[in-house]
Amino acid sequence: MTCSRRLFLVATATTFGGALLAACGSTKTEDVPASDVPLGKAIIVNGFIIAQPTKGIYKAYSASCPHQGSPVSIVHDDGTVECPTHNSIFSIEDGAVQSGPSRSGLMPATLTANGDTLEASL
Repeated sequence: MTCSRRLFLVATATTFGGALLAACGSTKTEDVPASDVPLGKAIIVNGFIIAQPTKGIYKAYSASCPHQGSPVSIVHDDGTVECPTHNSIFSIEDGAVQSGPSRSGLMPATLTANGDTLEASL
């Protein structure tokens, strides 16, 4: 059986469209107890950085380094987090780059408080 140009294009578009819908339709979420997030620091869990830079104020970011997509996986006591691949350091206050090769800050995640639980989502 030969594949006509039309059949090839239809099959390609169908495959791409399905993959795009699957990717767009999935939302990544993580729930954590607010009490697990220490004041002035952050926790990193399942691809999220969840921080409490100021008492009762919580922030969430993607734990994917904007430099090359490596995981941000080190929490420092000084209110920063670090990607160990190339040593980019980010503030937990606003996700801004403090040092390293990254030129952009961390991608913010949506953070919702549900009672004593925080839900981060991308």
